[in-house]
This record gives sequence, C-alpha cells and structure tokens, in this order.
Amino acid sequence: MPHPTAHNLIQPREIRFDILRFLGLFCIILAHVNPPSLIFQLRNFDVPLMVIISGSVFYISSSKKYISLGLYLKKRLIRLIAPVWVFLIVFFLLIDILFALNQKAYPFSFTTILETFLLSRGDGSANGSVGFVYIIRVFVLTALISPAILSLYKKSKYQENFLGLLAIVYIFYELAVHYIDDVQFMLPGLESFLRNYVLISIPYGCLVGLGIIFMKASRTFLVKTALFFLSIFLVLAGYFFATSGKLVLTQIAKYPPTIYYLSYAIFVSTLAYLVIDQILAKYGETWFAKSSPWTQIIAFISQSSLWIYLWQSFWVIFWGLFSAKYLPFANHFMVAFVGIASLSILTTYLQKKFFTKLIQTSVWGHKYRQVATILFLQ
Repeated sequence: MPHPTAHNLIQPREIRFDILRFLGLFCIILAHVNPPSLIFQLRNFDVPLMVIISGSVFYISSSKKYISLGLYLKKRLIRLIAPVWVFLIVFFLLIDILFALNQKAYPFSFTTILETFLLSRGDGSANGSVGFVYIIRVFVLTALISPAILSLYKKSKYQENFLGLLAIVYIFYELAVHYIDDVQFMLPGLESFLRNYVLISIPYGCLVGLGIIFMKASRTFLVKTALFFLSIFLVLAGYFFATSGKLVLTQIAKYPPTIYYLSYAIFVSTLAYLVIDQILAKYGETWFAKSSPWTQIIAFISQSSLWIYLWQSFWVIFWGLFSAKYLPFANHFMVAFVGIASLSILTTYLQKKFFTKLIQTSVWGHKYRQVATILFLQ
C-alpha cells in the first residue's frame, strides 16, 4: 500500500516528542544509579526510543524541503560534538578537583581522555567517565546516515518496500555480528572500527527509519508493530529462560545491539508512542496546555536533554564520592536517582540562564552570540 494518509494517522505534536524525550532521558539516568535488575530491565528501551524520536523529528523538519547534505552534516555535527568537547574539558578538570579533595589518584590516563574526546572510549556499559560517550557516538552516527535513510524512504512508493529494505539490511547485520569473531583482520584496529562505528550504525539507522515511518503510520500499524516485536521478545526470553533457568536481561544483547535487546526496546517505544498520543488526544488541552508550568518544565528538560545527560555523568561520580559516603541513605537507588536528576537539571538551568544573560547584556555575548548558543544553550 502507498504511504497512508487516513484520518486516524498519528499527528505530529511537539509536546509528544518532549514527553518521549523526557521519558527516555530519565530512563537513561535511572540506569546509572544501579537500580534492581527488574527495574533496570523495564527501563532498558531508552536509547532506541531516543533514536526513534530523532528519526521522527528529522522527518518533520526535513521531509518537505531540500537538504544540502554538506550543510546539514556541518551544522548537525557541530551542534552535537562541540558542546560535548566543551563539557569534557570541564568534566576532566572537575574530576581532578574531586579526586584531589577525596585524596585519591586521578583515575584517567592521557589515552583514556583522548579516546573519550574521539568518542571511541567505552561501550556504554562502563562506569565512570567513558561509558557515557557511547550514546553520543550513537547520535553522531545516526545524524550522519539520517539523510540517506530519509532519501530511501521518499523513493519508496510503498511503505512495505521501505520496511522490507530495513528488514533485509538488519538481517545482514545480525549475520555480520554473528560471524565477525571468525574473521581474521589484517589491519590493526579494523575490527574495533567495524564494531564501534560501522556495525552499530546499522541497527540504530534502522531505528531512525522506524521513527520516520511512525510519522505516517496509523494506530493500527503501530499496534501491529508493538505486538510483532513483543512476540519476538517473548519467544527469545522464553528460549533463554529454558536454556539458562533464569530470566535473562536484554542488556546481554546491547553491545552491539541485537534482536533480543531491540525487540523489547521497539515494543516499549512503540507502546510509548501510542499511550502518549492517546493521553494527548484526551487530556492535551487541559494537562498540557502550552502555558502550563508542567508543559514548560517538560519542554525545558526535553530541549536541554543533551546538557542534562552530560551533567548527570559528572553528578553520578560526585554522588559516589561524596554524597553516598557521608549520607548512607543516599546509596538507595531512588534517592540517588532523584538527587542526580535534580542536580543535573539545576546545573543545566543555571548554565543556560547565565549564558542567556551574558549574550543579552555583554559585548562578548553580542559578538559571539551564535558560538555561545551552540556551545552552551542547545
């Protein structure tokens, strides 16, 4: 069938994406405070959700206009990477101060710091400084390939053709992941490059494509999608339970992301799209009016998600070094979650308030308005 245009299509609403980003961001922070395994599993859809959202938002912003690939990549990559590099400079300096105050040796080598700036350090499973750049690497890679994915979607007369292409690409990816250990690589570092950059761009690129589809999909399609991936997840969970005698978390299939991890994440992400759209259809005008404080808070957190995510990586380490040491009750994951999330949001709010005022009231701010905006206000 052609791309659907029926009256029951999910309609794009800015607040919907704000709520979804809000949900994804807090699930990511929750993962970093060592919650119980069941809670850790329930929230283990966050990164795919954020990537699917990026596909939907990219479709809305780019589908009806010509995209200069070079200009898009230049602007998008600068907006992604430049703030991260600025943060990393501050981050490593602050960690030096924290460990000195705590009378501990500085924990990072020059190589670790360099690899962190290159976004090549950590697979996301590491504690401390380097693990958090994994998500940034995912966003950079999906930004690079999003124009090509959108172009393929536009050239596909039928939605099924585009879905079929994504499915074929993903099947070849699963085979590559399965057999890569059997390949002998002659060039040093080639396997690492393939694993850390080429391979992970494929499943997350497929999620971008799914996000694009969601913007033209009917509720019926989304329900079928959720049930399809729920079925895959239940079958695989049942198989792992039968062979291991216990419930196996999808985390085992996250680095690199394979079908056990992705099936659960896509199911929950699709369900989130449906549920939030239903809530907005019923209560949007009352609960989420643009003038309401609740809507403004969600919008701020959503639009500041990059900086809140970056600052939480610092506050996680701070919490472990000081707060949990002097306040034993702070070791509870919910206390840590609320504390770290609150500190991250507050830090980002103060940062944005400071640089907004600097731009408005200083000669330097007027002169470097665009640079300051990119570096500190995204």
